[in-house]
Amino acid sequence: MTGVAGGERGRLGRAADRLPAWSRRPAVPIAALLVAAVVSLLHGQPSPVDPPIGVSVPADDSAPASPNVGQLTLIYSGSLARLNPVNRLALPVPLPAGARALGVLPCYRSKVVQVRFPSGRLVAYAVPDAGGLVRLGEASAVLPDTGNRSVWLVTGGRVRQYGLDGTPVRGPVSVPTGYHAVSGIHGEVIAAGAGPEARTILLPDRGRHRRVLAEGEALDAAASVVLLRQHGRLAVLDLRDGQLRVLPVLSAVQITGPGTLAEDGAAFAVVGTVGEHERLEVGPIAPKSGAELQLVGLDGGTPLPHAPPPRWTDHGTVLAVRPDGRVVFYQPGQRRALLLELGVPAVTAVGTG
Repeated sequence: MTGVAGGERGRLGRAADRLPAWSRRPAVPIAALLVAAVVSLLHGQPSPVDPPIGVSVPADDSAPASPNVGQLTLIYSGSLARLNPVNRLALPVPLPAGARALGVLPCYRSKVVQVRFPSGRLVAYAVPDAGGLVRLGEASAVLPDTGNRSVWLVTGGRVRQYGLDGTPVRGPVSVPTGYHAVSGIHGEVIAAGAGPEARTILLPDRGRHRRVLAEGEALDAAASVVLLRQHGRLAVLDLRDGQLRVLPVLSAVQITGPGTLAEDGAAFAVVGTVGEHERLEVGPIAPKSGAELQLVGLDGGTPLPHAPPPRWTDHGTVLAVRPDGRVVFYQPGQRRALLLELGVPAVTAVGTG
């Protein structure tokens, strides 16, 4: 998961209870549909009236300065910090000398941060909520596990699972050429190809037989759900029964990624573009129509080629970083998102806790 899942079943159940009643969301007014159609055509996009365009959600910087976000973990200017949005007090997390933080992954009672040293080495560290650093190992990428109490580190063409105390859990798993690992699940690894003919597979191969889960590129996994991108549209695969569900297409939206699932797998958030504007598409994994999908404005500059992943909170809300480094907070189902005033330089990654 560029989003994470599993772990605290009781806590996650309570978080799921706070998710919105998606089926009661109103549709966009007819006037808004017509305006959106005109704007889309001016940008050279297909008309968003057919298929539906979802609900457009602007980000408002005049909203209350301290929504129910909780403590945040931020990366800015190569530093890692914990910040209280209420008093805007940022507490830097000490990193090894010369290390610059690149990304942060929320885990159970801990965070995992990937850093780069001046030599170019990439190393992952666990940062327990109680403080301190635990070196996990060298890692060109850090992947979540749906159990939420371990991570997978990519080195070369292999991926290996580590506990948050630094203990290796399983031996390395080879990733075939042309694939990249996405998430760990039940001791195995979901990996995906890229491009129009991408496939999502489960590793390790059994008896040299490649186990294909679905056509398309996996973006994230949570609980027993996999979020996929298939030929420019989104789909979800339920691993319990093998059912593949294609989500409604919002014709003006180009899905660029990354994407994450809520911790219980009930909702998704994925980065995309409308014309030359970055947007966050948010919705349930089983919408009845495109009107249940929301497009949150992530304006503030040219869309990033490698946008930071959106992060779900324990309260069923979403955090996303705009191209200009400002953080957007969104409660699914609401008609406005909030621009958080954090009092820090441009943010490059965000997490909770």
